[in-house]
Amino acid sequence: MLSKIIPYKTNNSGERMLDWKAIVIRTACLIIIILTACLIFVLVSLNSIKTGAVDEIKLPDGTTLLFPRRNTNDPSGDALLLGDLTLQNGCLIVNNEHYEFGVLVIWPRNATIRFDDDGMIGVLNSRGYVIALEGEAVSLGGGAETHRDSVKRLERSIQGLPIQDCPGPYWIASDDDPRPMDDSE
Repeated sequence: MLSKIIPYKTNNSGERMLDWKAIVIRTACLIIIILTACLIFVLVSLNSIKTGAVDEIKLPDGTTLLFPRRNTNDPSGDALLLGDLTLQNGCLIVNNEHYEFGVLVIWPRNATIRFDDDGMIGVLNSRGYVIALEGEAVSLGGGAETHRDSVKRLERSIQGLPIQDCPGPYWIASDDDPRPMDDSE
């Protein structure tokens, strides 16, 4: 049985000897197979790494806001989304004429939420500037994810997507800083 696994050869005098050349070749092939499997595992793992998350933020009225953010600095696009920012089903949605049921915004990784005295939601960027205010018209730079393959890729990359009550389409917001948040507003 071992003679089938371990290669032997017969020398000129009829003695059985290990065939080291065959052993080295088989070992090299085995190492290549193992390394290939490891590489495939790493690539699959990297593809499934979450690069964002949907944060759950308690609102002043006790309900929960689902706030999707991306953790990458990848360019988000150079398109412009105009519309009204509304709170629907626990998500911040931009409504306009291009999206029948609105578009769910995926905010930059450093975006934060702040509430004014009336409990209205303000979205701030990393420098403390307002990106959007609930109930007001917004102008968000970024880009839409509407193609099925890109939507699936985005949903795999952000833990918590898709959100059942806010299924998209998605707008990947850029980190603009139009104006500082004023407490008197």
